[in-house]
This record gives sequence, structure tokens and C-alpha cells, in this order.
Amino acid sequence: MNRLIAIMICLSCVITLNAQKPNYDESKMPPYTLPDPLKMENGQAVTSTKMWNEKRRPEIMRLFETHVYGKAPAHPKDLHFKVLNEDKYAVGNMATRKEVAVYFTRDEKHYMTVLMYIPNKRKGAVPMFFGLNFKGNHSRVKTRALRSL
Repeated sequence: MNRLIAIMICLSCVITLNAQKPNYDESKMPPYTLPDPLKMENGQAVTSTKMWNEKRRPEIMRLFETHVYGKAPAHPKDLHFKVLNEDKYAVGNMATRKEVAVYFTRDEKHYMTVLMYIPNKRKGAVPMFFGLNFKGNHSRVKTRALRSL
């Protein structure tokens, strides 16, 4: 058994040593030209807004779905939301801070929390920025209760 483990360790070392080295020199990259966004996959030129919206844009979206992002899954059937807390006086009374739980299952075992700051003085839609946070929302903000301590 020990001999088998030793052989496996030696093989893994050999494989690691023979692994492909990363290329940090751009001059070693082969030439690459991005495809013309106004030329259909069949070579036909895009000549109108309608052609772009109905034909070329869907082609590009399919390419991104196939080669870059993948296909987004459908919404879970039991998807639901709950506001966990809300502070209408965040950021010096300029924004409303909301923490929302997004539940993916009815039993609420699988969820994520989303932290949002929404401007209090706004007209219509406002931009939203997303950032991943693996340490918990409490590590990103100080609530009014904590500031008063």
C-alpha cells in the first residue's frame, strides 16, 4: 500500500512538472482579429436597425451563451423574497438600506441575502451595482445601532 502511495506521489510530481507554463509575454500570442459585429455569421452585412435587433444581436447573444456565460437556468418555482431589515436614513439620510433574503426553495433552506442602497431622492429608475461578498453583509456596513456605541 505504501509503495502505491509513493508511486502516485511520484506520478503527480511528474505531471505537475510537465504542466503547461503560463504565457506572460503578449508578443508570443498568435494574431487574432475579432469578428465584425455588423456582419452576420453567413457573411451578410447588417443594413438596418431591424436587421440588427431581429437577426445579428440574437446571433451574438447565442455566441456568448455558447462560448462565454452559458445558459441561465429558469427561475426556481418556489422563488420568493423577504425584507430582513430596512433603514430609511442610511448614508446620512440620502439612501434607504434594505437587506433582502432571496429564497430558492419553499422550506427556505437555500437562500442568499442581497444588500441594497436605494437613493431617497430619485426620479424613475436608478442604476444598480452588484458586488460579491463572501464575508457577510455585516462586514460591509455599520448599522446606526453600531455607530451609536
